[in-house]
Amino acid sequence: MSFIEYKGVFYRLLHPRPTILLITLCPGDRVNAMPASWNMPISEEPPTIGVAVYRETFTYQCLNHHPEATINVPSIEHVDLIYRLGSVSGRDVDKIKEFGIKLVPSDAVKVPTWGDAIAVYEAGS
Repeated sequence: MSFIEYKGVFYRLLHPRPTILLITLCPGDRVNAMPASWNMPISEEPPTIGVAVYRETFTYQCLNHHPEATINVPSIEHVDLIYRLGSVSGRDVDKIKEFGIKLVPSDAVKVPTWGDAIAVYEAGS
């Protein structure tokens, strides 16, 4: 197997992973939404999901402000929206208003969920 073939197999075995929409509460009670493709289940007991969030992002600042979040799974019909949400920073744009994200109250955490998600996980500290 050539390096190129190996690289293709390596990639296909790990992808595609579903990109989730991580919703957080930010200073001033502002809500932010960040697409995150670097996510994975870590444990079933207790249920644990890992999401990579770079320290320089607005989302990281929001998580330090309020440690709860919702992990929202989009359907394929939202692929363009998810791409657009990842193309701007929440520091510069109120993504909820700009992109018309419909929020609904969560059951167990203060952070709202995305009304159009096909599945939602509520994550507390």
